[in-house]
Amino acid sequence: MPASAPEPTQRRPRLSRLRSKRKRLAIRWLKKTLKLQRAAEQLEAAREVAQLEYQLAQSGLEAAQTRVDAKTGTLHELADARVQAAERYLLFQDADFEYERIRMNLLRATGDLENWALPNPGSK
Repeated sequence: MPASAPEPTQRRPRLSRLRSKRKRLAIRWLKKTLKLQRAAEQLEAAREVAQLEYQLAQSGLEAAQTRVDAKTGTLHELADARVQAAERYLLFQDADFEYERIRMNLLRATGDLENWALPNPGSK
């Protein structure tokens, strides 16, 4: 004897539960995506600050070199400026890496990573 289809009154609670679960999953995905977007924005700002600090340290290094060349600065000042520029460069690299990492996570979460990574086959 074939199994009969569930009565419409039996299907309604199941459909309601499935819709509710789908809404909860969509909300969870949206919250995760928004959290990643906020993190990406914050890390992008931190990256920009680190880049500006590096540029400032580079300017300080150039100024120290100019003073040494003009015999008004010391080699110690020049060495300190080099160390500071190198440290700022490393901080910039760290900030850039963290920004790119979170950006890739965001692309993955939104399903855009493949579009970003693979060339469009119709664009040749």
